Amino acid sequence: MLGRLIALPAADRWRLVVAIPSTLVVWLALRLIGYRATHRFLARLSSSSQVAGDREIAERWAWAVAAVRHRLPRAKCLDEALTTWWLLRLRGFAGDLRIGVRRDDARLAAHAWIDLDGEPLSGCGDRPERWAAFDDAIHPS
Repeated sequence: MLGRLIALPAADRWRLVVAIPSTLVVWLALRLIGYRATHRFLARLSSSSQVAGDREIAERWAWAVAAVRHRLPRAKCLDEALTTWWLLRLRGFAGDLRIGVRRDDARLAAHAWIDLDGEPLSGCGDRPERWAAFDDAIHPS
């Protein structure tokens, strides 16, 4: 594992260094203060000025957060999506937090991901086209 980490480009190693504490903060905040308060808090910490950015950079940030999330016990797609949304927003990307639902056998399941310019980021886990997304992106209120 250390060899794979060292083999990564320096920018990706840096993204992982940033993604680790960021994902932990979001994971903990969601469990302590809930989704709405966490989303508002992260929105206040990040810039509201949104500019178009390089999609490849956004994809690499999504990859870093996904890599951290998959190693964090009990972390869910919402932890990953909200962390990715926050880190992208800090860098001026206008990503949208999306939530979709579907029926799995007799239960209702939900999934969260980030859209950038109307397209899901590839680091968002399960394929968003398998979910019925709410019409509007989720914004902090």
